[in-house]
Amino acid sequence: MLLCTLTAFTAASPRAPPLLRGLLRGTPLASPSERNGEDADYPWLFRGRLWFRPAVVRSPPAGALPDGVRALSLFGWSIGGVVALEYDESPAGAYREYVTMGALVTKRGALGQWGSRLFVSTREAEEVCSRVWAVPAERRDITFAEE
Repeated sequence: MLLCTLTAFTAASPRAPPLLRGLLRGTPLASPSERNGEDADYPWLFRGRLWFRPAVVRSPPAGALPDGVRALSLFGWSIGGVVALEYDESPAGAYREYVTMGALVTKRGALGQWGSRLFVSTREAEEVCSRVWAVPAERRDITFAEE
């Protein structure tokens, strides 16, 4: 498994890469108790492990993506896959996450992946995903097995 530190930026942060500034413009901020970052320019800190398995997937049907998000596809196919994450530290505490990635997308000049389904292991993570990130998450018992 890959060890990583993921840091979320505010759109106004001058240190945020230009693509992230475009992507995060208009993202609501968390309450002060959920800001566990190292300073005001980096309000959210995620530490943990991730596993990503890319795959060629069918592009989502018209109307399936949020407003302003456009799928990048070729002949009806895009890049998707699955992402499994295990956070030791996050604004919602320690939790596990599993995301079905539905397509490679663009929004306001930024490139990213659209998660068509998001599962989290705690109620706190489910609530923060919905309220702070405006991403609907489903609460599930998630366990990872190393082989």
